[in-house]
Amino acid sequence: MHVVAARYHLLAPLGAGGAGTVWRAHDAVLHREVAVKQVRLPSDPSLREEALAATLREARAAASLNHPAIITVHDVIAESGQPWIVMDLLAGRSLADLIKEHGRLPAGQVATIGLRVLDALEAAHRHGILHRDVKPGNVLVTDSGEAILTDFGIATHITDATDASPASTAGTPGYIAPERLRGEPAGPASDLWSLAATLFAAVEGRGPYQRDSPMASIAAVLTQPPPPAVNAGPFGELLLRLLNANPATRPHPQVIREILQPVAVPLPTRRPTITTPTVVPAPRRKSRLPLALGGLAVATSLTVTAVLLVNTSAQTTKPPSNQSAAPQPTATTTTAPSQTPRGDGAFATAPHACRLVSDERASKIMPGLSRRQVGLDPTKCDWTAGTFKDVVSIKISHSAQVAVAQKIFTGRKQTQASMKGSKSSTTHQAVRDLPGIGDEAFGQNWWATTFPQAHSVVWVRVSNLVVEIDSADHDRSEVRAGQQERAVETARALADALTEVASTDTG
Repeated sequence: MHVVAARYHLLAPLGAGGAGTVWRAHDAVLHREVAVKQVRLPSDPSLREEALAATLREARAAASLNHPAIITVHDVIAESGQPWIVMDLLAGRSLADLIKEHGRLPAGQVATIGLRVLDALEAAHRHGILHRDVKPGNVLVTDSGEAILTDFGIATHITDATDASPASTAGTPGYIAPERLRGEPAGPASDLWSLAATLFAAVEGRGPYQRDSPMASIAAVLTQPPPPAVNAGPFGELLLRLLNANPATRPHPQVIREILQPVAVPLPTRRPTITTPTVVPAPRRKSRLPLALGGLAVATSLTVTAVLLVNTSAQTTKPPSNQSAAPQPTATTTTAPSQTPRGDGAFATAPHACRLVSDERASKIMPGLSRRQVGLDPTKCDWTAGTFKDVVSIKISHSAQVAVAQKIFTGRKQTQASMKGSKSSTTHQAVRDLPGIGDEAFGQNWWATTFPQAHSVVWVRVSNLVVEIDSADHDRSEVRAGQQERAVETARALADALTEVASTDTG
């Protein structure tokens, strides 16, 4: 397993994009989980120094912003020429993933997201910093009902914000303000244009300038007026005004706030109801642990479905740090949470991931099992052997409707299938169906050579739950047969336990 700065143990990737890979990591000094961004540098040695400087700029920009709607950066490391950024680890999903899963979102919820991102942008602008990449993939909606602006990867000071040409403009086509594409100086109004494009995508289900290719999107931004936001209700006209090609005509942030506030409604929360076990839990230590993505969030294109862990709002009480070991049950049926079916799924909430499989069966699946660790999110559980070399990571995603869970499962399978083959230092094998496990299941192996790691991952659906099991070896660059078998057997044990819980609760 790769360890960054003799401190951050990389456990599993949360997501990857053009800018790099975001990892879930264990901070061995503060004994907590964090998100560590491995920034991808250009292969051309002459460009690497500039890219490293840009990474440091990102870290400085984000670290200087202390706001509950902005991702917190804790550390930046340059190790052997490779930059790493250490951030909060949050439970939630990117707005891009929510749009992909649900299509257009309710106007009231989109207004709330808009107000939060607007607050974040105003805080950045007061410090003279432009974000320059506001888009759905960089907005994290946490499980506690907050919206967080992430990834200041191309942030810059307002006084330096002049783009040389459309070809060299950093950002995401369809979300880059037209003045930046024209090579004109950018300002706060440019971020507001990108915010409007983001809110348009959320309320309409697709971006205002979404086209079949990046160049087509750029051409549309430069030559075409924005389409009407027919589902935005009271703030549809506001979005059109913000998307005006002339930055001088865009509404002031206070006007935006006055229009969005009457429409805004609270974002839904995802807090599983957990039945307290009969054993006494291990004592918890208090620490400041606002977690993140991410992703990852990031940007996640591969946002770990999403991914991640707590409310970072300054108005809430800081959660305690991770327990070093989770209390373990002796039997599956006596420790699974009681469910009251909601929608057409068998599970009203996601069950506690560390309580589904008994210690005895877990030890048979993973000989040498030293502990099963649960953090602040009970829908995740890590089984470890030895230090952090061998890890089985479990993540449970819940949807009220079976059809939604099926859609998530199918989407994940299609995404993983598209990753077959070798790219850079990472290789993905073809996905394989795994009949007889849950309602449906598939697996895929992948490995990397730059930082040796090998993963055998299984996804399984049981009614309205989708479970991801990642059997990882962080000290090898090839998947062992026993490692793949471990992933499959863990998936089988979890599916059996979930099926038993479902039949007990509905029987």
